[in-house]
Amino acid sequence: MSNFAIIFAVLLASCLAQKKEDADPSVNSFDLDFNANPYAVAGRLHNQYLACLRKITVKNPSETLKALSGICNFDHSTVNSDLSQFINRYSRLAQYVLKASSINGALKLANIFLSEEHISFIQALDDVLSDKNSPQQAVRQLIDLEAKAVLAFGSSESPENTSLYCGLSIARASLHYWLQDFLEVEPVPNRDNADRPKRAKPKWWQVVAADCAGGIVGGIFGGGVGAVGLGTACSKIVADLE
Repeated sequence: MSNFAIIFAVLLASCLAQKKEDADPSVNSFDLDFNANPYAVAGRLHNQYLACLRKITVKNPSETLKALSGICNFDHSTVNSDLSQFINRYSRLAQYVLKASSINGALKLANIFLSEEHISFIQALDDVLSDKNSPQQAVRQLIDLEAKAVLAFGSSESPENTSLYCGLSIARASLHYWLQDFLEVEPVPNRDNADRPKRAKPKWWQVVAADCAGGIVGGIFGGGVGAVGLGTACSKIVADLE
């Protein structure tokens, strides 16, 4: 068993040991564990840490990562034992992912580490997480894509598989987590401007795509732990945008 598999097993045990009353309802409303995916736990851990981060006000990637580690008890030590170095490195990665604005954009950093076949699955992810689909269609397509990836690549814990499997698990978990919060914004008439809309939130696919891209890039540079950390941070940052 690899070091990352051992680390994930420990993190999962910690996650499941939490008191039931402390769990966020949105985390437990969906069975996040796709057993065939060796990194299925990434999605569950992502939602656990995201539930904590949502309660905290942060202004930038550095503050987000500091809160993730210091308040939400994310163990960064396996990817970088020094907290300041962890924050500096993953802040830069988060800024890159957010600037890329899409999964395919983030691939410019990741593609030198991935095979063409892995890239094709990640490009398919980008297509699923777009305005072409309803959230319900995206859920079905993500489940199908995850099953096809496992069939194609098996249970090997290579860096390429870790990145892709974490991205798939985090995308599916993130979609279910955020689905209830991202409804279409309807114009609300008022005396000043009848066409002025409510304050718009990012669209569901923008948040989940940033989450997934963070998981993929984080998986390349920090394995499963890096995927959960960067994916969760990107999700929080994009969801807070107005």
